[in-house]
Amino acid sequence: MLYFNRFNQQFVAEKSSVSKIRVLLVEDNRLLREGISAMLNEQPDIRVVSATGNGDALAKAKKIMPHVVLLDMGLRSQNSLRVAELIKREHPKAEIVVTDLIPVQSEVVEYVKAGVAGFILKDATIDDFLHTIRLPRERRSCRRRWRAHCFLKSSSMPLKAGKRID
Repeated sequence: MLYFNRFNQQFVAEKSSVSKIRVLLVEDNRLLREGISAMLNEQPDIRVVSATGNGDALAKAKKIMPHVVLLDMGLRSQNSLRVAELIKREHPKAEIVVTDLIPVQSEVVEYVKAGVAGFILKDATIDDFLHTIRLPRERRSCRRRWRAHCFLKSSSMPLKAGKRID
């Protein structure tokens, strides 16, 4: 649960070790948004708030102070890279994970430069989604693995779903 601290004018999380992981899901496709949200909300340690685009995402990020942001790389009529930069600037501790069907290496590099922690393919398993969301709670970041992957693979090689980079 979040409380508003009047002294520093910020929302703060409950001081409980069992507080839920706050996830902001930014997805413009209604079917995907509702499906992913329903799947994640079944988990006792995860709380999901959904947003449909740029302005909505920024307002909700300010309100819930997310631990993890699942950001659709293909937001229609909006630049998801810009959304990632704005959220990271306002919420530097938030781990941003970009979702896409098949990310292109050059785009991946730009997102990593913007502070994105990782990527997950939209056809990933439920366990992969849950693992990705729980990584920050476990105090591990997937950024190092993705940076290594981006720079070791040639630009003509697509990223493969479900492949772990260690």
